[in-house]
Amino acid sequence: MFQFPGPIRATVGLVATAAESLRKSPEKLIEIPMLAVSTALQASIRTQQRYAQLTVRGDEILGRLRSVPETPPTWATFDDEIAVPAKPPRPKNNRKTLKNANGSAPAGESTAKKAPGKTA
Repeated sequence: MFQFPGPIRATVGLVATAAESLRKSPEKLIEIPMLAVSTALQASIRTQQRYAQLTVRGDEILGRLRSVPETPPTWATFDDEIAVPAKPPRPKNNRKTLKNANGSAPAGESTAKKAPGKTA
C-alpha cells in the first residue's frame, strides 16, 4: 500500500485541525478577551519576577565587590517592626453618669435623690 510522505500527512492533519477549530470558533470567541488579559498579566508577573531576580543577583555581586553592611536601608520597613498602638479602654457604662445631649437624665430616671424611707 502506498503511503504519503510525512510532510504531506502533517499538512493534511494541520488543515483538518484548523477546520475543526473554525467550527468551534463561535464558542471560543467569548474566551479570547479573557485569554488575552490573562496572558498579558502572566507575562507582566514573569517580567517583574525576572527583574527582581536580576536585581538580587546584582546586589550579591556588588556586595562582594565592596563591603556593604548587612543593615536594611532606612526606608525599608517590615511588618514585625511596626508597633500597633493599643486601643484605649472603653469607659464603663455607668447609668448614674448617663445624660442626654441636653444634660437631662434619660427618660424614666430622675437625678433627684429620694429621701430614705419615702416611696413615690
